[in-house]
Formats: sequence, structure tokens, C-alpha cells
Amino acid sequence: MQKPYKCAWGQQFNVGDTIVASRYYQKWGQSKHSYGFLKKSQVVVWDICNVRAIKFPMVPTSHRVQGNDPMYKLLHHVEDGIKEVITTLD
Repeated sequence: MQKPYKCAWGQQFNVGDTIVASRYYQKWGQSKHSYGFLKKSQVVVWDICNVRAIKFPMVPTSHRVQGNDPMYKLLHHVEDGIKEVITTLD
């Protein structure tokens, strides 16, 4: 960060913090592996130390949610890989 910033969710960031700013996939519906990509949502700002995965495959489904946002499926082996990284880092 080049100047102090407070995000929409109240998180305060300071000069020098390393952040990621983007839109994200949100868990959606009954399925454990169903996510909606919130392309019209506010950009989320996260401290880099809280990020566990940035690039991973999400399989598009034919289902869409309110606002015509597409739905995706997180494959079991991909989720397992992310969880393994989290366990290793923690």
C-alpha cells in the first residue's frame, strides 16, 4: 500500500502492506463444491498473508444465479491441494 486504506469490510491497511485486490468466488448453494463468481461485487482487498490460493481451475457449470453470474465447481482434488498447502503453511 502506498497510503493508508480502510476497505468496505472495515479492515485497515497501512503504508507498506502487501495486498491482493480482486473479485472472488463465493460459496453458493447446497453443494460443497459450488461457487459463484461475483463479477459485479465490490473489489475485495486482502493482506497477502491471508491468501492461500490465487490460480486454480474452476469448472464452469450450466447454472447461473441472480444477476446472471456464472457458477463454477471446485474439483475435489483441487480443493485437497489447496488444503494441503494451507496445512503446510500453518
